[in-house]
Amino acid sequence: MCNNNEGSNLEFINATKVIGEVLVCQHLLSDSWLKYRVRSLIHSNQLTYEGNLQSTRMNKIKTRRLSNNENLLF
Repeated sequence: MCNNNEGSNLEFINATKVIGEVLVCQHLLSDSWLKYRVRSLIHSNQLTYEGNLQSTRMNKIKTRRLSNNENLLF
Protein backbone atom coordinates (compact mmCIF):
# COMPACT_ATOMS: atom_id res chain seq x y z
CA MET A 1 0.00 0.00 0.00
CA CYS A 2 2.88 2.37 0.68
CA ASN A 3 4.26 2.09 -2.86
CA ASN A 4 0.92 2.59 -4.61
CA ASN A 5 1.13 4.36 -7.98
CA GLU A 6 -2.56 5.23 -8.04
CA GLY A 7 -1.86 8.95 -8.58
CA SER A 8 0.35 8.36 -11.60
CA ASN A 9 -2.53 9.03 -14.03
CA LEU A 10 -2.72 12.66 -12.80
CA GLU A 11 -6.38 12.46 -11.78
CA PHE A 12 -7.66 14.35 -8.76
CA ILE A 13 -7.77 12.20 -5.63
CA ASN A 14 -9.21 12.94 -2.21
CA ALA A 15 -6.69 14.80 -0.01
CA THR A 16 -7.87 12.90 3.07
CA LYS A 17 -7.03 9.60 1.35
CA VAL A 18 -3.52 10.82 0.52
CA ILE A 19 -2.92 11.96 4.11
CA GLY A 20 -4.27 8.66 5.48
CA GLU A 21 -2.01 6.59 3.24
CA VAL A 22 1.04 8.64 4.24
CA LEU A 23 0.18 8.19 7.93
CA VAL A 24 0.05 4.41 7.43
CA CYS A 25 3.54 4.44 5.87
CA GLN A 26 5.18 7.17 7.96
CA HIS A 27 4.21 6.80 11.61
CA LEU A 28 6.39 9.72 12.74
CA LEU A 29 4.37 12.38 10.89
CA SER A 30 1.23 13.98 12.30
CA ASP A 31 -1.95 14.53 10.33
CA SER A 32 -1.79 18.25 11.20
CA TRP A 33 1.66 18.56 9.64
CA LEU A 34 0.55 16.66 6.53
CA LYS A 35 -2.49 18.95 6.13
CA TYR A 36 -0.18 21.96 6.45
CA ARG A 37 2.22 20.48 3.89
CA VAL A 38 -0.57 19.81 1.37
CA ARG A 39 -1.78 23.42 1.73
CA SER A 40 1.75 24.79 1.35
CA LEU A 41 2.31 22.71 -1.82
CA ILE A 42 -0.97 24.07 -3.20
CA HIS A 43 0.03 27.66 -2.39
CA SER A 44 3.41 27.14 -4.08
CA ASN A 45 1.64 25.74 -7.19
CA GLN A 46 3.23 22.31 -6.89
CA LEU A 47 -0.21 20.74 -6.35
CA THR A 48 -3.53 21.76 -7.85
CA TYR A 49 -6.86 21.24 -6.14
CA GLU A 50 -10.61 21.11 -6.60
CA GLY A 51 -13.07 21.98 -3.85
CA ASN A 52 -12.85 23.90 -0.60
CA LEU A 53 -9.31 24.61 0.59
CA GLN A 54 -10.59 25.36 4.12
CA SER A 55 -11.66 21.73 4.62
CA THR A 56 -9.28 18.89 3.80
CA ARG A 57 -12.22 16.49 3.54
CA MET A 58 -13.83 18.65 0.86
CA ASN A 59 -10.93 18.92 -1.59
CA LYS A 60 -9.14 16.76 -4.09
CA ILE A 61 -5.55 17.21 -5.15
CA LYS A 62 -3.19 16.23 -7.93
CA THR A 63 0.33 17.07 -8.95
CA ARG A 64 0.76 19.92 -11.37
CA ARG A 65 2.20 19.07 -14.74
CA LEU A 66 5.72 20.43 -14.99
CA SER A 67 7.20 22.02 -18.06
CA ASN A 68 10.52 20.69 -19.39
CA ASN A 69 12.60 23.30 -17.52
CA GLU A 70 10.90 22.92 -14.09
CA ASN A 71 11.82 20.59 -11.23
CA LEU A 72 9.56 19.61 -8.34
CA LEU A 73 11.58 20.28 -5.18
CA PHE A 74 10.86 18.60 -1.84
